Amino acid sequence: MSQPFWLFWFFENISVAGRWMMEIAGGWLVARLADSAAQVASLISIASIPVLVSMAWAGQVADRYDRRRTVLLMGPGLAVTAPRWAGMRLVCAPLVVGLAQVGLSYSTSPLGAAVMLAISSFGIATLAGLTLMFIQLTCPQDLQGRLLGLHNILFAVVPPAGIVMGMLTHYVELRVSMRFFGLLFAGVSTAWLLLARIGSADLTRAEGNGVV
Repeated sequence: MSQPFWLFWFFENISVAGRWMMEIAGGWLVARLADSAAQVASLISIASIPVLVSMAWAGQVADRYDRRRTVLLMGPGLAVTAPRWAGMRLVCAPLVVGLAQVGLSYSTSPLGAAVMLAISSFGIATLAGLTLMFIQLTCPQDLQGRLLGLHNILFAVVPPAGIVMGMLTHYVELRVSMRFFGLLFAGVSTAWLLLARIGSADLTRAEGNGVV
């Protein structure tokens, strides 16, 4: 089988694993941290409302506009669904991604934690949309699949990994979680550079053989 297939298979498996961790393992952790099943159900239901509302709008956008304009609208669209990030982490306030978790771990007020999480979630969703826009509008076609796969890894695997790390450390040491996130981010960056080099080498060989 070809190298692109194996790369696609590898990143798809990581993406699926990350999705499982987010939807199943993440919910299990919330259930462990909350004493009330009703509280868990309420959080999940409230977090789903922005997604349901934005789905109809997203369908209209996809039908009306071309790909470029759709990508440009993706950032604000993800920002609309950002409250879902806050809802999934409302019970476990210390478990926020990356630099956004600074100052949240020892929040004294649940309302304050919810507000700060909503703000950080808005930034995370907007960053995700802008990253997708940058990849699709500026990167060569042969590298877009690889970069989009790495983007999915960053935003699908890192958040639940931070949750698991926070659970293992019992929220005693925030810097441990920060270092763990830093190692993951460094790993993703290294893989990004490696795959970009592989893609460039493939393109160079194809040009030398007169394929492109």
